[in-house]
Amino acid sequence: MLFRSAGAVVSAAVWTYALLGPRGVLPRPKPEGRALPMPEVEVAEDGSRRARVDPAEWSMAFSASGLPMLPDPNGLELVPVQRLVEASRRWVATGEGDELGRMGEVVMALELHEAAIDYFVAARELGSQPERWAYFLGAEYQRIGASE
Repeated sequence: MLFRSAGAVVSAAVWTYALLGPRGVLPRPKPEGRALPMPEVEVAEDGSRRARVDPAEWSMAFSASGLPMLPDPNGLELVPVQRLVEASRRWVATGEGDELGRMGEVVMALELHEAAIDYFVAARELGSQPERWAYFLGAEYQRIGASE
């Protein structure tokens, strides 16, 4: 009996990897970590408001929470970065997987498609709306031209 169930686990892992590639076996984010730091406002030459954060603090918050790493947000538009931070705070406070999907939506809007896929995979596994996040996941795969 033990060998039969172990074989099923191995089979499930092989199929997950075959269907999703390495993204299907990413470590799961954990809400016990730190929320992302709120960015400071920087006004660009064209008058637009841009985000400014300490890159070391940004990186530490990602590694503490297990969230998929995002590039340094310095110079990005302020509002999407603020929304990303707010969703990360809700994720840390509630542990609801759907917050990962909301973070994925913001990451997708920032056109960081590879990173958005990681968030949608996690949201599909941990959230209460797996079909919603699977839809976004498929849209991102299509956007980057992947056949998965």
